[in-house]
Amino acid sequence: MFTVEPDPGVLNYEDENIIQFAFVPWEINTYDIKLPIYLDDEFDKPYQELQLKGIGALPRILFDRP
Repeated sequence: MFTVEPDPGVLNYEDENIIQFAFVPWEINTYDIKLPIYLDDEFDKPYQELQLKGIGALPRILFDRP
């Protein structure tokens, strides 16, 4: 469904990184997940959660003939 890159990683002080999300629905549905963000290997409680939402639809192409 959702993929995130880079998967795990470590940022040092004042480092920056771009996080990319890909959404590939497998069926027509509404998707809603929370992605936990952890700091300093403290996995008992997330520092922040990102909410990702998407709607799956059938692929289609529309043509308008003159």
